[in-house]
Amino acid sequence: MKEEAWFDGSAGGDVAIDIDGNSGLHERGSGARGARASSSSTSSAQPNAFEGLQDKIVYEVAGRMFQQAQTQAGGYMNLYANLELIKPYFDVELSTVLRRIKLSFVPRQSSELLTSGAPDLYGPTMLVFTLVAILLLGMKLSHKTVEEGTLMGSAFGLCFSYWVMGSLGMRFAAYLCGMPLSLLEALSLSGYGLGGYCLGLVVHYLLHPISPVLSTVALLVAGGMSAATLACVFWADLRQRNQSKAAITAGCVGAIHFLFLLYIRFFYASLYDAAAAAF
Repeated sequence: MKEEAWFDGSAGGDVAIDIDGNSGLHERGSGARGARASSSSTSSAQPNAFEGLQDKIVYEVAGRMFQQAQTQAGGYMNLYANLELIKPYFDVELSTVLRRIKLSFVPRQSSELLTSGAPDLYGPTMLVFTLVAILLLGMKLSHKTVEEGTLMGSAFGLCFSYWVMGSLGMRFAAYLCGMPLSLLEALSLSGYGLGGYCLGLVVHYLLHPISPVLSTVALLVAGGMSAATLACVFWADLRQRNQSKAAITAGCVGAIHFLFLLYIRFFYASLYDAAAAAF
């Protein structure tokens, strides 16, 4: 830069002052302004980065919520579709259900359980719920306590487990013998076979205070007729192919059904009998 001189005439002499050092002041000032500008740009970049992170989190959360809602909606649609598939099996006339319950006590007409229209699940489901209610009533009256669950849970587990497992067993036996029995037909047969249990237990609870022997006989007769009806269904279909195989299969089906009745009699109905005898 150019050197500038300042003359003070009043001093009586020539005095020259070099002020070239001001350039250093200018340089320091410009450096301070640059530092302030960089700090302001850094401080403005931090809120921008924070806002970008917030937007990213919002987008991810919204995407996950949308995926979960889509999955739940798909599950509801599948459930509705499955209910629509089984809805025809519950759409049955009451007269048809009562007639099939009546046929479950008549071994000679057992084949009509499969031939009298399409099989249904309404009657078997109602019979299973009825059996659950009867067992629950018996356990309540006997003041039975269940450590591993509630009384209703025990009754539900017992009845529905037998219904499903018994139906699968019947379906497997029919498959081994070459009998054209679908799983739906097996569920219908096994469910209607519980009608004898319901009637026998009700009669047993009513007659036991009067005559314990008569009540037990009524229970065994009602349950035995249902077991014989199921056995006759297999016998009527398989006897034309192989009588020995038909007899074995029918005997096993009837025996298993009757053994479940004995289980109920000695492990559930006996509790009510003991409580009634105590009073």
